[in-house]
Amino acid sequence: MKTFGQKAADEVYTDREGVYLVCFQQDKLAVVRTKRGLFLPGGGIEGNESREECLCRELLEETGYAVLQLSYACSADIYTRHERIGAFHPIQHYYTGVLGEQICKPIEQHKLEWLPVSHAPERMYVPAQVWAAQTCYRALLKSGTQAVPAGSAIKDAND
Repeated sequence: MKTFGQKAADEVYTDREGVYLVCFQQDKLAVVRTKRGLFLPGGGIEGNESREECLCRELLEETGYAVLQLSYACSADIYTRHERIGAFHPIQHYYTGVLGEQICKPIEQHKLEWLPVSHAPERMYVPAQVWAAQTCYRALLKSGTQAVPAGSAIKDAND
């Protein structure tokens, strides 16, 4: 697990475990645009959800797309300050996967976009998510495999 920020000895942190999708279409990364900026799709685990169940639920809520071929990639934790929570410790697990068909309309005010991987550092809100995307993209390039299988149901969400 890669750590971002430093834990202050005199702070009591609120932990929040979440799961996020790292999905590529050629050299573009799937992100969701919110009022706060660009993020990897995903979010916090609720109740007794597994990581995979959380990610599938979050993708439906944020994009309306089903997610396929999930594979654990990496994890990061962050020590930061949140405007409402105070000392905050998100623990983020990243999975690679493929977007399947859009099976419903998103219920959250998020917009799916495809961001060139090279633009992630200056445009994404969370540095740990940039690190995860870059780590997965380097692994993808090294493997020589295609980011998106032929015949995938993914359409360019920017069209």
